[in-house]
Amino acid sequence: MTSAVTRIVTSKGSPFAPAGLLLLGLVVAACSPTGAVVEVRAPAPGSDGLDGADGPRGVSRVPLTFQSRVEDRVELEVTFPSVAGGALDRAATPAPAIVLVQGGLVGVARYRWLAEHYASRGYVVIAPSHVFDLALFTIDNARAAVDALRVEAARGGSPLEGAVAGDGPVGVTGHSLGGVVAANAFFSDGRFGALALLASYPADGVDLRARPGVPVLSISGAEDKKATPESVRSGFARLPAPRWLAFVEGMIHYDWTDGASASELASDGTPTRPRAETRRAALAVLDSLWDGWLRRDDAGQARLAGGLFTGVSVTE
Repeated sequence: MTSAVTRIVTSKGSPFAPAGLLLLGLVVAACSPTGAVVEVRAPAPGSDGLDGADGPRGVSRVPLTFQSRVEDRVELEVTFPSVAGGALDRAATPAPAIVLVQGGLVGVARYRWLAEHYASRGYVVIAPSHVFDLALFTIDNARAAVDALRVEAARGGSPLEGAVAGDGPVGVTGHSLGGVVAANAFFSDGRFGALALLASYPADGVDLRARPGVPVLSISGAEDKKATPESVRSGFARLPAPRWLAFVEGMIHYDWTDGASASELASDGTPTRPRAETRRAALAVLDSLWDGWLRRDDAGQARLAGGLFTGVSVTE
C-alpha cells in the first residue's frame, strides 16, 4: 500500500508504577498504516547533528495500527528519516530503531519533538499508545511494537518497506512512568540493546543487574521535583554496567514534554535555564548512547566514557 504524503508547516504523569509488573503474552498481526505519511521537515543538509543538534535528514511520520494479545488493537506512531517529499530516505536504511514509551497521562504527541530529533539523525522511532495514556495497563506494547514495525518493514509496497532489518539493533527509552515500563521491557526482551531512562528509574523490586554488559543511561533534570535526584540515584544502583548517571543543569521533569499544563508545572521544580538549552544538552548525551551502541560508533562510546558534556554532569 502506498500512502499519500501531506506537507505540514513546521521545519505528566505520576512518575512511577508499583512493583511486580506482569508481562502478558503477545501476538502481533494485521499491521497496517491507518493514515497518510506526514512530512514534518525537509532535509537540512547544513545540520551536522553534533552536540545535541538535529541531523541533516528530513523527517516524516505515519500512524500504524496492529493487533496484539489476540484481540487488542494498538495505535503506533512511526517517525522516520525521509527525503524531500516525505518518502523514506533509503540511504539511511535499514536504520536502527528506538522504542519511545510515553509518560503517565502524557500523550504520545507530546514527545514528537524527541522522535523527530532522532529521525533527523537516521533512526526510526516507534511510539506505541497505551490505554488511558498509562503504559502500566499494557506494558508489553513496547515489545509488540518492535514486531509490528518489523512486519511492516518486510511488507512490499509499504511506505516503511526496508526501514529496519528483521534482526536490526533496537533501543528502548521512556519518560517518567514510561521509563518504568521501558526498564521492564529491557529486562525481559534481549532484543533491546540499550536503555535510556528519562527522569525515571526501575520500579521497586526490579533489579536490572541481571542483564550485564548492555548499556543503560539514566538522565534527569537537576531541578526535577517529580523524579527527584535522590530517587534517581537510588534507582541507578539497580542498573547493570556499563551505566551512566546524568543530571542536566537547570532542567525540570516537564522539560521532556511539550504542552505542559499549569497544574503539571506547579507540581514540578523551577527551571534555571531555557528549555531549548536543557533539551539540547540532554540530547547530546542521548545521541552518544544511541550512536555508540546501536550504531557501534567508537566516538559515541568515547564521549559517554569521557563524560565531557556542556551543562550536564555524567558519572558511571
